[in-house]
Amino acid sequence: FFHATYNLLLITYNSFPQGQWVWVHGDNTTNQPGVYGTKGVTAPTNRPGNRYEAAEWTDNNGNFWLFGGTGNSAGGTYGYFNDLWKYDPVNNMWTWVNGDNIVYQPGSYGVQGIPAPSNKPSAREGSISWKNKYGIWFFGGYGKIGTYGQLNDLWKYIPDKPNPDFTSTGNCGSVAF
Repeated sequence: FFHATYNLLLITYNSFPQGQWVWVHGDNTTNQPGVYGTKGVTAPTNRPGNRYEAAEWTDNNGNFWLFGGTGNSAGGTYGYFNDLWKYDPVNNMWTWVNGDNIVYQPGSYGVQGIPAPSNKPSAREGSISWKNKYGIWFFGGYGKIGTYGQLNDLWKYIPDKPNPDFTSTGNCGSVAF
């Protein structure tokens, strides 16, 4: 849904009655920075900035999720992100859920297979993502853990928990667990 877009325009296809597109949220100009607001608080002014190669999912409640990618930070710096966003199409609002609001942030891997509030993936682009009954997942991408390169870490996120955590379930390059 958001894959390979520089400007994060949220557009839906309205098939009734006349099969017309509707511009739903976002800017109509390129290279716009995000507006983060308060982590975990939904607000009408919140929005991720422009993105390229972000990971994306749709959860069982119909919400859209967006992780990482490259783009411009709130301060205008271009780079890799590790932020997690949720878009609720019912109320047409974004929530900054997890991660950082500045680029090039390292991950916090914790203990493999154990969820913790401090766990978070490193900033990256180009991850492969999917969803199943156990949560939302992404694998790898390109980013920096010590040095820049291809990543092979696997992360799971369970969005329906009251205090959701990231769970690292794989390894990454030369990082030891």
